[in-house]
Amino acid sequence: MYDSDIDFLVNLGLFSIFFIFIAVIILAWICQYVANSFFKNNHIIALNKNIKSRKMVESFLVDNTANLGMLSFNNDNISVNLFSSGLGYIGHMSGTVSKNSNDQYIVNFQHRVTTSFMLNIFVACFFPLGLLLLLPAYNANEFLNDSMTVMRFNQDK
Repeated sequence: MYDSDIDFLVNLGLFSIFFIFIAVIILAWICQYVANSFFKNNHIIALNKNIKSRKMVESFLVDNTANLGMLSFNNDNISVNLFSSGLGYIGHMSGTVSKNSNDQYIVNFQHRVTTSFMLNIFVACFFPLGLLLLLPAYNANEFLNDSMTVMRFNQDK
């Protein structure tokens, strides 16, 4: 009878550990889904009508993304290899350049900050204090938003 009590307690302990493990994985997945959908944005910038050539558009974009990363063009597509990535996150930025019916160039930037699954496991394990681990990713997202706002103001000069 004694052995069955110990077996029962061991099995109950293993079941509890398994249940906690599954719960943490599910919470981490939910956290990653929420964080990655929260840390993305789209910016449409209508450039000044004084910018009339494709070269001037490229020059403007290179000057205004110098603090973000290396800008590369592939026809109408833009890719920015961001300088900053930090603890558990990676930033991505891309965009397109087009011309509207008024011969005005339109730049459409999309950016997102993707958090790693391991970071989200720590967030789930140490919730609510674990949310502080998402602060660097949030700051990177805000930096990208601020840079796009500054670019929008700089094109009016």
